[in-house]
Formats: sequence, C-alpha cells, structure tokens
Amino acid sequence: MNTTIINLNHALTFQLEGMYEIVKNLQHTIQVAIKSPVDASTKDLLRDYMENLFEQRLKLKRIFGYTLSGPYDRKSGILVDAIVPFREIAECNAENSMRDILFTTSMQAAIQFMITSYTSARYMAMRLELDHVVALLDEMLSMEETLLQKLRSYSAQQVNNACLLTPANEL
Repeated sequence: MNTTIINLNHALTFQLEGMYEIVKNLQHTIQVAIKSPVDASTKDLLRDYMENLFEQRLKLKRIFGYTLSGPYDRKSGILVDAIVPFREIAECNAENSMRDILFTTSMQAAIQFMITSYTSARYMAMRLELDHVVALLDEMLSMEETLLQKLRSYSAQQVNNACLLTPANEL
C-alpha cells in the first residue's frame, strides 16, 4: 500500500494511526497504574478509562475501514510516557493519596490531548464528507468529555482533601 501522504484523507489516516498507537500504549500503562496502591475510586476511574480506550480502539479500526489508506507504521510509545507518566508515578515513592492525585491529573492531561487530536481529525473528516467517521469521532469525543468531567470533579475533591490533611508548615 502507498505510504506517501498526498491528500487530506491520507493526512487524516496518518493522524488517527498515531492516535491508535497512543490508545494502545495507554491501555498498557493503565494496567501498571491499576496494580499500584491506589484507592478504590481511583482504580474505578482507571478501569473506566481503560474500557473507554478499548472502545476507542474498536472505533478507530472501523474508521480505518472508511479511510482506506495507510498504514503509516506510526509509533508513539515515547509520547505516551511524556503525556501520561503512569509507570513513573506507579514507581515513585509517594503517599497513596498523592499517587492518586498524580494518576487522576495525568488522566486529565491524556484526555485533553485526546480531545484536541480527535477534534482536529473530526474537522478533516467533516471536510472530506466522511459522515460515518465524523459520527464515530463524535462518539469518542463524547466518551472522553464525560470521563473528563468525572475526573475534574474527583481530582478537585482529592486536592481539597490533601490540603486538609497537610500541616501548614509543610505547604
């Protein structure tokens, strides 16, 4: 298959192939995070996000069927570790409540990245009049935004609780 990017459809596929690699790598790093000592609510959010990512992978595979271009053999493992340092957080010497905060805020950063990338891809798909692709991207954006709202609320609660527990001289 031709791997030269010569039109907008190829550019869309190239971008989404990178997203597919990020999703796949995020699933693996979340498994590391779940094995860390975190509270039940944080584990539930991590599991929710892992399920969300599983759904995204399925939708991305369907999208590739509509774009009919690629593959471009994109690799993005390093990018995932930069955006979401789950392995580093899992291995760091931290109080469990602080580790929970780091996991939830890192998930927020990952979701923000995903929303931005999917929004850009959605615009390309709209311009290409790929209605099925737009619909699938809308579903993924909706799932990401819903989980982001949960995470924002929960992480604000975590941070507020951490402030209540920290003696003033340690701030």
